[in-house]
Amino acid sequence: MEIDYRTKLAWALAGYLQSIKYEITHLLRPNPVRLAAPPPCDGYPPDLIAVSPDDERSLGLAITPEDMDDRGIRTVLVSFASRYDTKTKKPVEFFIGIPNDDALAQRIKNHFKMQGVGKQISNVKIVRLELGTKEEFRIKSESETEIPE
Repeated sequence: MEIDYRTKLAWALAGYLQSIKYEITHLLRPNPVRLAAPPPCDGYPPDLIAVSPDDERSLGLAITPEDMDDRGIRTVLVSFASRYDTKTKKPVEFFIGIPNDDALAQRIKNHFKMQGVGKQISNVKIVRLELGTKEEFRIKSESETEIPE
């Protein structure tokens, strides 16, 4: 089965979060470690859900330049960036995984600014990811399996 670029980008984001000690609890399907797919938030599922070392929930979404042409994705970006944890009342951390692309990073920042949420979203982190070898997006798990080519 061919794995599309956006899925690989989501896996790379999961790998990044693991490298900074987050535990991945849900990951879009297909995924190499058989995690459950994330449930929808505001009608759209994130690509991953993780728990921080401080035991707080985080959302992750992989975005390609083409995704920014989709009005639905742009709406989801603002929705996910604006979420609050019902227990702690703190903003939910939101990681946006993108290719190493200055123009895309600027486009996302401009989108938030145009929506009037630019300054208020300190919980949003744009993570630039490089995809090359499969080792760069390897995800660790107790039931680790080989990542499909």
